[in-house]
Amino acid sequence: MSVDSSVCLQELPDLVFYQILDQLDIHDILLSLRRVSRHFYNIVNSYNRLKLKIISTSPRAGIHRISRTVQSGNVLSISLMNTMEWNQWNGVQVFVSLNNLSQYTCLRSLSLFYIDMDVLENMLQEVTSLPALVSLTIEPGKINNLIERLAMLLSSAIARSNLRKLSLYAMCGYISRISWSKQCKLKELFLDSCSHNHICHILDQLPNLETFTTHDYWLPIAETPIVLTSIHLLTSLKLYCMQIPIGLLESLLSYMPALVHLHLSTYFTTFYFLQRLSQWEYLIHEKLPVLDTFKLYASTEQYQYEDVKDIESMFNRFRTPFWLELKRWYITCEYVKDGNTSNIRLYSRKDSHRNFPAKSSPAMLTHSASTTRNDDITDMSGFKPRTTLKTDTKYYRMSMEY
Repeated sequence: MSVDSSVCLQELPDLVFYQILDQLDIHDILLSLRRVSRHFYNIVNSYNRLKLKIISTSPRAGIHRISRTVQSGNVLSISLMNTMEWNQWNGVQVFVSLNNLSQYTCLRSLSLFYIDMDVLENMLQEVTSLPALVSLTIEPGKINNLIERLAMLLSSAIARSNLRKLSLYAMCGYISRISWSKQCKLKELFLDSCSHNHICHILDQLPNLETFTTHDYWLPIAETPIVLTSIHLLTSLKLYCMQIPIGLLESLLSYMPALVHLHLSTYFTTFYFLQRLSQWEYLIHEKLPVLDTFKLYASTEQYQYEDVKDIESMFNRFRTPFWLELKRWYITCEYVKDGNTSNIRLYSRKDSHRNFPAKSSPAMLTHSASTTRNDDITDMSGFKPRTTLKTDTKYYRMSMEY
């Protein structure tokens, strides 16, 4: 007996239909699906999770139709990206000329990319009048001599709005000019680039912050590093950094006892950094007692030693009961020697690609080892290599196993 499993789209519950609409472009929703039937027309009109995405090249006619059709109370997010000269043909300018941001009273997310300063200024002034807005993303365009004005507007928006999440791009040089009110409600902060001292200053000013991410954590050569002045209750930290001293990083983390998730990526570091990193059992046990997730990528391209036992000694520290049984954090180590260049990589197993480099040269010899839950943690004798010669690829691959 066969059962007809097909379901008429019009018979779907409205909430299920909304989940389908969540995956569609607003033009398809308003200009196509809405016209199919009266039933679809009514569902689309009641759908209150619309996402507007306007770029410079968006057709003017489409923007006019959307502006006439959309009920502002049904718009959940707006994203504006300007990639061309500001003129009457610019789709973003057309949208701005037809719409007042303050009319979107249910707006929860606003993203502004490369918007001219005069328009950005008007929008930031209206942010404080949007009661539902919780997420703001900004990458400014040409601001020239208006840096102080932009910093003042951002400071006001942070202090007076209900923002919970703030993302700032291409503003590294202006971060120090922003005032961070201790009374603000920010929970998540993303800065694409931020110096060590700026991080300390910001965290000291934002006691309610729970998540902090930066894709470029750095220490200026001429800057004397500072430390946090008090314990911080941050629960999630993601740092992508280059050549940060390990002691400075450890000092920063020691003020974050509530940290649950830590994602650390560091490049062009030293072998000493990797050695200290392998000794973090004590730091995590004493200073980060509730840390549950630890994602790691660390590499050095200036390894000076030839004895693989140095790497073995460092890597064996990840094979203690703390790493393998208590935390179950498994680490992969790769050692690559190509001519005069040596590279060591440490990374979390879940984030790893287990393939060898695609463009390996004939001189390359690669050692790869990974900790597993089945490691014999009482046997610290180190690597037991199994070497296989791949004659068809013209180079050796040595896989290190326990």
